[in-house]
Amino acid sequence: MSFLVPAERAKTLLDRVLSSTAKPEVPSLALVGRQLRAYQDAYLRDMFDSATTTIALGPFRVVTQPAPFFRCWGDGSRDGDMPYEKVRHSCATDADIYLDEDQTTGSVTISHQLITSRTLNAPRFSALYSNLFGDDNAPSGAEEYVTNWKCETRNVQNGKTSLRAAFCLRRYRKLGALYDGLLKIAVLGKSDVGLVSTLSMTGVTFDNANRLAGRYLKQVTWR
Repeated sequence: MSFLVPAERAKTLLDRVLSSTAKPEVPSLALVGRQLRAYQDAYLRDMFDSATTTIALGPFRVVTQPAPFFRCWGDGSRDGDMPYEKVRHSCATDADIYLDEDQTTGSVTISHQLITSRTLNAPRFSALYSNLFGDDNAPSGAEEYVTNWKCETRNVQNGKTSLRAAFCLRRYRKLGALYDGLLKIAVLGKSDVGLVSTLSMTGVTFDNANRLAGRYLKQVTWR
C-alpha cells in the first residue's frame, strides 16, 4: 500500500485476508462510494451545531475551527494605496481523499472575508462587494467525474441579519449518491463594511449538504 495506515487497522485487514473463511469484496467504485458515505456520515454528524466555536470578525460573528481536525489561519491586506482593507480567516480539514490529479474529496473548508472602506462611496463599495461575492472559488473537478454545478441564489433572514446566499451542488457520476456543495453568504445592510463567508463541502450526501448549509447559515450574524 502507498498510504499510511494505523497498525491496528492493518493487522485487522491482514487477519481477515488470511482467514480461510474470508470473502474479500472486489474493489469497485460502488465500494468506494459506500465507504465515502459512511466516512462523511461519521465526521459531519455534529458539525456546525449550537456548540460550534465562533469568533468576532469586525462587526460580525463567524464560525471557526468546527472540529479538532480543522486547521485555521488568517491574513489581511492593508495597502495604503488601496481604497479598502480586507481581512481573511479560513479553516480546512487536514486530510483529503484522492480521486484524480485534479480532484480530491472528503474535505470541508470555511472562509470568511471581511472588507471595509472609509473612502469608497456607496455605489463603488457595492460594486466591489458584488465582485467579491461573485468570485469563483468552487472546488475543481473533471466533467468525467462530476456534473455541472446547479445553484440557487436568494435573500434570506437569520434573525435580524439580512443575507444574500448562493447554494450550489454538483453530483458525482461514479460514486453513487455523493455531492460537492458550496454555500456563499454576503451580509447585507452597510455601505462601508461587508462579510463574504463561504462553506465548501466535497463528497457529502444530499441530506448532509443541506443540513450543514442550514446550520452554517445560522452562525453568520452581526455582533
